[in-house]
Amino acid sequence: PLSKQPPPVVHRHYWRVSSAFICFFAIGWGDGATGVVMPDMQIYFHLSYVMGSMLFMTGSVGFALMTFVAEPVAKLLGRFNIASERPSFIPAIFTSKKTAHSLSKGRCISLFLFGLLHCAYFLFSASSPQYYGILIAFFIGGLGKSIQIGELNVFWTSNPRVPGISLLHGTYGIGAFVSPLICQTMKARGFPWRGFFWVSLGLALFNVLFGLYAFKTTQEEFEIEKSLALASEALSQTVARNQTDVEVGEIDSASASKPKLRMSEIARMPFVWTIATVLGVYQGAETIAQGFIVTFLLHERNANPNTVGYVASGFWAGLSIGRVTWGILSPRSANASLSLGLKLTSR
Repeated sequence: PLSKQPPPVVHRHYWRVSSAFICFFAIGWGDGATGVVMPDMQIYFHLSYVMGSMLFMTGSVGFALMTFVAEPVAKLLGRFNIASERPSFIPAIFTSKKTAHSLSKGRCISLFLFGLLHCAYFLFSASSPQYYGILIAFFIGGLGKSIQIGELNVFWTSNPRVPGISLLHGTYGIGAFVSPLICQTMKARGFPWRGFFWVSLGLALFNVLFGLYAFKTTQEEFEIEKSLALASEALSQTVARNQTDVEVGEIDSASASKPKLRMSEIARMPFVWTIATVLGVYQGAETIAQGFIVTFLLHERNANPNTVGYVASGFWAGLSIGRVTWGILSPRSANASLSLGLKLTSR
């Protein structure tokens, strides 16, 4: 009898999973230490609490703005020449030849380019002589993080071979847990606060290069996506020929050939805005709490400047444990609640 063969594993699958973990770790690393370096920034640049809080506002604005253009950007960067035989890293934007969209190519280039923005965030924070330059750095960092998180969320949730997404976001918490420990230790040993951003730049560069290798479109993926594009084109031509037999005005060919953007459809769903509002308030409170806890302890509780940053690590440790634990338990609790509801309504 024929033995059962294991399901095929896409080339570089495990590298991509590892890259996703590293990327979320690096993003959490950058976010977790902001509260630890803020007191030093306030002294160095003579900042008020309001001006210090601008760090969080500029980063959040950059993150929010990029969410509205994430899909068209990925589609633009994923364009390829449909007549080519091998995958190319350069998007086919300025060309008169027929093009199609490659999901894997769009993801790879998006992670690379906006990963470079995350690197620029650390670079400008480490080298800018003016506080406004650091504000711009945090804004750029928000742009980069938004696309990276969005692309990897889609990759993770659409891949049946990976575990729950709570593990991925728990890795963010681990990065945010580790970075205050490193940053506070460096400060206690006399390193300037800018030194932490130089170290972080090395981590971000490694993340970008590793992600470029892991998510680069393989020949197998290219052939599959090209075949789908050719099949879609053939189907569109068939539909167009069939429409010539239909009476004029019976079908709006313009709307039939140009589907609505998925983002515009999602924006019309009320529950999406409800969830976005809840998450926005939650993450805003989370960011401010961890961002000012160190400053609060220094000024109101006379905490030890050489150890106070470790409190921020405790905050992020709780977040990481909570995300992973709830990610494991929530499907079970949801099933239990559904079963209980069905039993009660059936009586």
